[in-house]
Amino acid sequence: MIITDATNLPRLMNCNGSRLMAAALPPDTDQTARDEGNAAHWMAQQIFDGASVESLVNTKAFNGLTLTEEMAEHVVSYVSALDCGAMEVPTTHTGTGWQINGRADHIVDNTTLRTLTIDEFKYGWRIVEPENNWTLISHAVGYCKIHNFRPDRIVLRIHQPRPHHPKGKLREWVISYEQLMVFVAQIEATLSDPSDMLVTGIEWCAKC
Repeated sequence: MIITDATNLPRLMNCNGSRLMAAALPPDTDQTARDEGNAAHWMAQQIFDGASVESLVNTKAFNGLTLTEEMAEHVVSYVSALDCGAMEVPTTHTGTGWQINGRADHIVDNTTLRTLTIDEFKYGWRIVEPENNWTLISHAVGYCKIHNFRPDRIVLRIHQPRPHHPKGKLREWVISYEQLMVFVAQIEATLSDPSDMLVTGIEWCAKC
């Protein structure tokens, strides 16, 4: 059985053979970006739950990293762009011989407008796009399966406050439920019978 997670799904979908390379990958010795991202996500959760920004600046996150004014500015920009809904939403889903573990940063399901919005907060500097983003797609698939929700409109959003981007810090991609089902078929076909082929690419080879 193939068990992966939504974060690593883009690499697996684009390069099936990467699932066989885990033992050959060098250890990640520079965890600065990961620690900053985890601290920023934690700060966002506190603010979303009602904590004041002033009470958090210059204190430490759960992982010991100091929450700076600069980080607070970026996090507030992200949280301010969110609707109601929930943070850290489970999106794990399964298929024939595979499981994709997932937890979305933020999800809103508007049953009246039949719209599902998935938000992903990326605090790092490497540009991430919402279009054809398998992580966001997986979150949408998992949420729809778990909640038996069939939205007419699915909005996949990337919030990336630090690097410059011509389209701005918040970028979105809108698809229909029918389009989502096409991606579901691709996931099922790929993970139920993956090849061993290695396919190089700038985006999914970044950490491989």
